[in-house]
Amino acid sequence: MSPVHVRAVGRHRRPTTSRLPHAAATAATAALSGILALTGASTAGAHDTVRASASGTPTLRYDSAGDAVRDLQKRLGVPATGWFGPDTREAVRRFETENGLVVNGVVGRRTWAKLSGETPAPQADIVARPASRPDAEARAEENRPDSDRASRGEQRPSLADRLFEEAARHVGKPYSYGSTGPGSFDCSGFTGYVFRQVGINLPRSSQDQRNAVPRVSAENARPGDLMFSHDSSGRVFHVAIYAGDGRIWDSPRPGETVGKRAIWTQRYTFGRPATD
Repeated sequence: MSPVHVRAVGRHRRPTTSRLPHAAATAATAALSGILALTGASTAGAHDTVRASASGTPTLRYDSAGDAVRDLQKRLGVPATGWFGPDTREAVRRFETENGLVVNGVVGRRTWAKLSGETPAPQADIVARPASRPDAEARAEENRPDSDRASRGEQRPSLADRLFEEAARHVGKPYSYGSTGPGSFDCSGFTGYVFRQVGINLPRSSQDQRNAVPRVSAENARPGDLMFSHDSSGRVFHVAIYAGDGRIWDSPRPGETVGKRAIWTQRYTFGRPATD
């Protein structure tokens, strides 16, 4: 049964109105108009200036998501999933290498300029950092040389990276009971399909998947584990791929689609498929 959403009805205060006398308000308006005329400005121009100064090119890095990522992926010629995963990061690094840019897999102003053939105005980037990483860590990752990443084995995508890359390819596909993909999925059909693409076979149903994989405590759960939702009797009724930080990849229920979302069930456990 889908959770019931209750809309809270708040009490709204009546907006206060200015008690400035009409004559004073008229004088103030005339004074403002005179100032704008002397400076050659206009109210429309002022609003345009605010919009221009507030706009910017988003800085994108690993695990960013959204329309800006889709735009980037189309420019790079990789699948436009809307998620900045390992394939997109490698495409960015190739582009940076070919165009004499700092090779860090992060798309900032200079990379956007090369992609668009334009030189952006000198202003601070609007940073689209993944919520799961503190700012200091994100800056350190952005500035870390590739040689350091290679020494730590980061050039090869992890199992979780590969799972999330595959999951992102199916964003927006509908839930369909009994379906195992690739055009539509039920919950266990989705997890089974995604794991199969990275070489791991799972049983068909969510309960059988629960029975087949070793349990992992919530404290030790990590991205790429399976997350099983239970009813009050302990019966498994849903399975998803844990994405970390309280989020999952799943095909949730009729009327909804594959996506990455916050955990939406109350009782759940974790399991980790064998990778040997």
